[in-house]
Amino acid sequence: MITNKCVKGLQSGILAMVGGLAALHVPVACGDGLPSIGGLQLWLKADAGVTTNAAGQVSAWADQSGNGNDVAAPSTQPVWSGTGFNGHPGISFANGGYLENTTANLVDAGSPRTVIVAGQGGGSGLFLFSIRRSAPTYTLAFYLSAPPHNYTWTDNNGANNWINGATVPQANTPFYAAFVSPGAGQHLQVYLNGVYWPIIGGSTITAEGGAAGFIVSDASGNHWDGTIAEVLVYDSALSDADRESVEAYLRGKYLPPPPLADGLKLWLDAGLGVTTNAGGEVSAWADQSGHGNCATAPSTKPVWSGNALGGKPAISFTGSGGLANYISNLVTAGAPRTVFAVGKANAGGNGGGLIQIRRAVPGGGIHVYINELIAYDNDNLLVLYAGDNARIGTNAFALLTSPFCATFASPGAGSQPQVYINGGTRGVTWWTGGSSIGNDNDATADGFLIGGRADGWDWNGDIAELLVYDGLLSAADRATVEMYLRNKYSLPDAALPLPPVTAGLKLWLDAAAGAELSGGSVWCWADQSGNGNHVAGSGPLWSGNGLNGHAAISFANRTFLANYTSSLVTGGAARTVFAVGQAGNAGRFFLRIRITQPWYVNAFFFSGNNFTWTDGSVNNYISGSTIPLVQNPFYASFVSPGAGSQLQVHINGKNWPVSGSVITAESGGTGFVISDDIQPWDGTLSAILVYDSALAEADRAEMEYYLGVKYGFRPPRRAGTIISLR
Repeated sequence: MITNKCVKGLQSGILAMVGGLAALHVPVACGDGLPSIGGLQLWLKADAGVTTNAAGQVSAWADQSGNGNDVAAPSTQPVWSGTGFNGHPGISFANGGYLENTTANLVDAGSPRTVIVAGQGGGSGLFLFSIRRSAPTYTLAFYLSAPPHNYTWTDNNGANNWINGATVPQANTPFYAAFVSPGAGQHLQVYLNGVYWPIIGGSTITAEGGAAGFIVSDASGNHWDGTIAEVLVYDSALSDADRESVEAYLRGKYLPPPPLADGLKLWLDAGLGVTTNAGGEVSAWADQSGHGNCATAPSTKPVWSGNALGGKPAISFTGSGGLANYISNLVTAGAPRTVFAVGKANAGGNGGGLIQIRRAVPGGGIHVYINELIAYDNDNLLVLYAGDNARIGTNAFALLTSPFCATFASPGAGSQPQVYINGGTRGVTWWTGGSSIGNDNDATADGFLIGGRADGWDWNGDIAELLVYDGLLSAADRATVEMYLRNKYSLPDAALPLPPVTAGLKLWLDAAAGAELSGGSVWCWADQSGNGNHVAGSGPLWSGNGLNGHAAISFANRTFLANYTSSLVTGGAARTVFAVGQAGNAGRFFLRIRITQPWYVNAFFFSGNNFTWTDGSVNNYISGSTIPLVQNPFYASFVSPGAGSQLQVHINGKNWPVSGSVITAESGGTGFVISDDIQPWDGTLSAILVYDSALAEADRAEMEYYLGVKYGFRPPRRAGTIISLR
C-alpha cells in the first residue's frame, strides 16, 4: 500500500513492508503553496492522500481540503505514477479506471462554482470530472472526437457548450484548466494555461440533476484517456484575481519557468499563452516572463500544433508572416543580451528570422540587431546588423532541420557574437561587412518580430520556445538554460563530456562534435575547449565510423584545416599534444603549431627515419618500428618540457625514446594547421588535444587511459572497492 500523507514538517520518507504491500509515506508540506481562498470544497492532488497497491493501482484518493470528500475506486482502478505528470506524481485513467464519491454534493444544483484541473490528455480522452454521478450530469471534458467542436460542458438537458478545435492538442500536453460557472442561465468560462477560450456554441447552463456524489474521470466508458495530477472545486465563481492566483500555484508547481529569472525580458513557450482560431491559426502569443511583451499576428498567421517538436507544442512559420510587437524594446540598443531559441527548420527552406530585436528593415544605414539562422546558398547566417553577416558553417543547415536549441550571446556593440547549437560551440566567421556587432539603435523601430523580418525574410519552420535576457549570461548560466531546454525537448547535446584533465586545455578537436560539412567534406572543425580555436578549410572527408567504430576525418589528397590567428602556445614554451588516428601509406604532418616554417610539428614520416618533431631544421626521431603502430588505429601523446629539452613520445600507452637534437624555440607565422597542404597526413584523425604545459606523468597517463577507453583500444577499469583507513 502506498499512502501519500500530508504531514506538516515531515522531512523524510519512510518505506516499510506491511503484509507484502509497500507503504510509502511521501512528505508534502500542508498547503503546498495553494493560496488561501474561501469556499474550497475539494482538493485532490496526486502527491498526497493516494492509496495504492504494490502495482500502483489506486483504491482511494483522500480530499486535502479538510472536508473529507474522499473518492475511491469501486471497480477498475486507475494507476499512480511518481513521475507521471511532467515529472510530478499523477494518476493515469487511460485503462478506464475512475474514482467516485457516492454521497457528497460539492455544490448546490445550478449554483456558481469553479473547477480547476491540472492534467494531460491521451489519444481519445473525454470526461475529466463530473459534479453529479449519473445522467443528467454536470461534466467537464475535452472531447477528442467530433471536431472541430471540443465540448467542455454538458448538463441535464444534454446541452453542450464547446470551444474551438485548437484546444485539444493543448490538452494532450501538460496543462492547467479553469472552468468558471456563474450558475444556471450563464455560459461557462474556460481558461486553458491561463488563456481565456470563449464558448462558441451550445446552450447556457441549467440546474443539473443526477445522483448524489461526484466522479473523477467517468464510469460509463467515456473515461479520461490521460493523467490527472490535481483537482480543486470552489463553491463560487472565482474572481479573475483569485482564479489567476490558483493558476499561478499550479503553473509554478507543474510547469516550472526557466532558470535565471533575473534579466529574463521575454519568454514565449508554445505550450502556454497561445491564442488560435478553430483552424489553429495563431493570433497572439503571450509573454510568460511577467513583462507583458506579447506578440500578435498583424496579417498572415502562423499555425499552432500540439506535438510538432519532439511531442511538444510549436508554432509553424511558413516563410510568410510572423508575430509582431510594435512597442516593447527588450534590451537597450547595442547592449549585451542572450537569446535562446528552440525550433526546427523545414528541409529545403530558404530563410529566415527567428527573432528580430528591432523591427526596421536592414540596410539604408539603419542598424538592426537580428538573431536568426538563414538557409541561403547553403550557408547558415547569423545576421547582426545593417548587412553585416556572420557565417556559422557551410551546409550546417542540416543541424537545424532536426529539433535544435540555438543560443546567441552578444557581449554588446563592438564585440563578436557567440553562437551555440545544442550546447556545442560553433565557429563564427565574418561573411561581409565589419568585424564586430554594431549599435542597433533605431528610434523609429521599437518592438520586435518573431518568426519574421520586416523585409520578408521570414522563418520557414517551427518555433517552440524563445527566451531573451538583457545581459550576457556567464558560461555556467548559459549552460544551465541550455540544459533546461534540451531536457524539456529531449534534444541532443553537442557539448562533449570534458576530458579528465582540463587545466591548460587550449585546443580540443573531436570528430564526433563540431565537424560542419558541405556534402561529406569538412568545412569547419569547431574547437570544443571553449577557446574558440576553430579550424577551417575544404576537402577532408568525415565518417561516422572511420576509426574503431568512432567518427573520424580523413586527410588524404593534400587536404588540411587551418587557423590563421590563434597561437596555441608561446614559441618554445612547454606543451602536451594528444592525437587519436590512423596513418595511411604516406602520412606526414598531422599537426603544425606554427602556420609557416620554421615550424613546430607533430608527424610520423614514412621515409628514412620516422621523425616525430621538427623545429626549423632540427629533427627528433624514434625507431622505424613505430610505423606499423600508426598504420593501425593509435592514440599518442607528445610531451614537450620546452626549448632545450627532449620530446617525450608515447604510442598506445608505451614510451618510445627520442633521438636527435633538443627542442628549440620555434618561430613562424601565427596560427596552426591540421594536416598539411604540401606533406599532408595521409590518414584519419578522430581527436587532437593541445595543453599549454608539460602534463605531469599522472595526468598524461590519465588522459591516455581516457582516450584508450573512449576510442576502443582498451577496456575500462574494473569496478572495485576503496577502503579509507582513518
